[in-house]
Amino acid sequence: MPHATLKADIDRWDGKSKDAIARVYKDHGGHADFLASAIALIADETTQIGATWLLKHYFDEGGRALDAAQATAIYTKLDALTQWEAMLHILQCMEHVPVSENRVEFVEKFLRRCLADEVKFVRAWAYSGFHELARQHPEFQAEALRMLTDALETESAGSVLARIRRKLKHGFKD
Repeated sequence: MPHATLKADIDRWDGKSKDAIARVYKDHGGHADFLASAIALIADETTQIGATWLLKHYFDEGGRALDAAQATAIYTKLDALTQWEAMLHILQCMEHVPVSENRVEFVEKFLRRCLADEVKFVRAWAYSGFHELARQHPEFQAEALRMLTDALETESAGSVLARIRRKLKHGFKD
């Protein structure tokens, strides 16, 4: 069963070696059930960092955007994310994971939690995520613009400020 094998391979990963987790992707990324298996492992605290890294790597390698059912499966697991690295990976994937109308509340709650995170990379990408939510759901655009503009004054981390400036420059176009 590929899902069990993917879980076992993530469990064997030391949580640090990029080469090792990239090998897991190489071994499993081509399987028909790869996405479903990786998404299923997001909610497990012991595999969420590896599973979310694999999803991010899938997109980095040119993987197609997820369909609505796959996106829903990810967004229903947001409350289970406890590791900052897993939260970061999901935030970095948001442009490829459409937010359906029935998942807006889940995503908004997650983004607000991440905006308050002490890890600067999570905050930086949470601003990006809120921008993406506003791009897909225009009712959030005024708040997102205000949030990003205010953050230029309140955030001090260079990486956070750079991401905010990039999103402000981009606007809400596709």
